[in-house]
Amino acid sequence: MFSKALYKQSWKANWIPWLAVVLVSSFVLTIIMLMSGGEGINSLTESFTNTFAKEALQSGFQNTAINYHYVGNEPMETFDKAFLQGYVNEIIDNPYQEPTQENIGNAYVYAIDEHQKEVKNKILTIDSSFEEGTAGYEELYGAAMLTLNPNGMMNTIFEQYEPGSSSPDYDFMPLLMSLGEAEILAIWMGGGAPDNLYDVVYTPERTAYRFDRSCHASSIFLAGNMSSSAAKEAILETLSEAHIDAETYETFGFDYEGLKSMASAATVTFQARLDFEISKLDINDFVDNEAYFTRLYELKEELQESITATILTKLPAELADSMEDMKDQDMYSMMVANMYFKIVGLLISVVYVIIVGISLVSGQVDSGSMAYVLSTGTKRNTVTFTQMVFFVTSMLLWFVTTTAVSIACFFVAPPVRTAVTLSTLVLFNVGAFLVALALAGIVYLASCIFNRSKRAIALGGGFSVLTLIFTILGLFASDNTPSMVRMDALSFFNSLSIATLYDITSITNNAVEYIWKFGILAGIAFVCFAAGMKIFKKKDLPL
Repeated sequence: MFSKALYKQSWKANWIPWLAVVLVSSFVLTIIMLMSGGEGINSLTESFTNTFAKEALQSGFQNTAINYHYVGNEPMETFDKAFLQGYVNEIIDNPYQEPTQENIGNAYVYAIDEHQKEVKNKILTIDSSFEEGTAGYEELYGAAMLTLNPNGMMNTIFEQYEPGSSSPDYDFMPLLMSLGEAEILAIWMGGGAPDNLYDVVYTPERTAYRFDRSCHASSIFLAGNMSSSAAKEAILETLSEAHIDAETYETFGFDYEGLKSMASAATVTFQARLDFEISKLDINDFVDNEAYFTRLYELKEELQESITATILTKLPAELADSMEDMKDQDMYSMMVANMYFKIVGLLISVVYVIIVGISLVSGQVDSGSMAYVLSTGTKRNTVTFTQMVFFVTSMLLWFVTTTAVSIACFFVAPPVRTAVTLSTLVLFNVGAFLVALALAGIVYLASCIFNRSKRAIALGGGFSVLTLIFTILGLFASDNTPSMVRMDALSFFNSLSIATLYDITSITNNAVEYIWKFGILAGIAFVCFAAGMKIFKKKDLPL
């Protein structure tokens, strides 16, 4: 069944194309793996990951700063109005007496109580689950109290975060000064609170005072909280899933000063745009006050979302999803598995199996050399079996070489942030070998069927070329291709290519589906080689 002389002759006739494909495939594989290894191509993935992580964190910080400002600034307006009302109540309860420090203190306590009620309401509008006692409530309540800083009770926190940053006691003197002797006398005379009681609350000076106080406190509170060791540890633990370490995080600029500046900018932008949008509203255009205030709340949400938008939220949904997918893409697997084994390696395999596979049988029949071989007494089974052994062993040696090259490159330029391991890489080579072997069997079968090389090339070579084309087109619809360039409409071609049985995803994910698919490829090769030998034994030859 096996002819040693014929086997040597096959090597003598085909060693040049064999050496050529071994050198070319080894060279291309080396270039791709060295380029993809180390930081290499993964630096692109890393840049996407870092950008998206930084944007997401910045958006979160800005949202938090705006919420701190929201629960700090607006309740101070409630405090001012409540203080004035409490002061008027004290005057009414003590007619024809000069207001005393006790009256002012009572008004202050009443204002604090109303302020805290409003703070709670504001917190619940941010998140209805933030009931008293929850971590979210305590955080926002702390921001509100830091802003008001009644009687300097929050100075310790200010000094802890930034020495010398404590806010002075809340200035209510302009509120007291707004009630002159004439207004107090009118109250004593039973006139009640004046109609313009709250005018001072809405003056530009008072509004700016409350805003500056809120902006100062919210930016310090955010920067102090988020730059603390505990917060950084929690953030880094989350970022570790994206392979972002402390050194990379430091480059984001989220230290105390960076966070403070960011919070101030977000707060200023938010409040300025909100005031502008409110100025364009006319309460008379709404059916009732409830509709007016509902629109105000919607404006706040819209502006907060706009200011804190990330790169992804600013892009169209499909493009945003594609860019999001890029940061999770295993670029090493895509480059090595897809670019080499599924495209370049398959192309080289197609060239080799067509050139060698056709020359082994139909090429010799077509040239007449087969007649000489058979005339020496060598049986047809011996010829086809020996040629098959040469075909398979030459390809096996070729892929053993590329496997050794890939392992060497794996150690020279170890990949990072990839699911590909040394065993995975070996399986990549095994899969590529089985695909090439299946194509070799098909070309060999065509070579045994036809006496004319051109017909064998048309069938076996045509099938191999179509397999290559369908595989390349199908790759654009595979899960290994970034969604940014993925075209699902081309998935149909994956059903037409036997290379689909070379399941890169299954191998990379350590699944088991690739095993039975490898078995099918081996089965195709076995059936085609066996059928080719049987057909050649029985067919008529032009001898």
